[in-house]
Amino acid sequence: MFYDPMRLRTLARFTASDPWSRNGSRNTLTDFRVEEYVMMPLGSTRALDSKWNLHTIGIQWESDARYRLLPESLVELWRHGRVPAEKLPELLHTLEPSLQDTDCLAMQSWQRSIGIPLLIILFLFPAVSLFLRVQGEQIPAALAIPSGIFMALLAGLILSVMRAVKRRRVKEQMNWAIKMLSAETYDTVKHDR
Repeated sequence: MFYDPMRLRTLARFTASDPWSRNGSRNTLTDFRVEEYVMMPLGSTRALDSKWNLHTIGIQWESDARYRLLPESLVELWRHGRVPAEKLPELLHTLEPSLQDTDCLAMQSWQRSIGIPLLIILFLFPAVSLFLRVQGEQIPAALAIPSGIFMALLAGLILSVMRAVKRRRVKEQMNWAIKMLSAETYDTVKHDR
């Protein structure tokens, strides 16, 4: 990996049981922080709050520098008040074995994830093609421009499919988390009677 998450700011503080507790007891209460991180190139000495850098959210132990990045699904649920911060560690611990690296990166806007790459391909491919020589002959502009349009459309299709797959995965994880919380609430109410 060429990037490393660097802490940018604290968003919340909470106390919850620590499912990663070293003593094996899940009843160990621990102080956590919800932190915003920015993905910076390896070797960076400080985090830059820029719209051009990828941002992610994680939980960090108050007592040390340990942290775990949250998947976008849990971040979205937490931000909209559907999952309390105190439930994040347990949900994350349960979800961790099935997480992929890309699950923890915030989904970018359509313009950044698809639009900008398409524009780059649309203009860069024909420009490079005009300087290439095939069997000693320069590629004509009449061929370079349509090939650039074709490559941009192909890249757009691939990026759109990747974005749709990520969005579907986020929705599935969100539904799972809501079911887990509903089942837990139901069990608590059932035991109280």
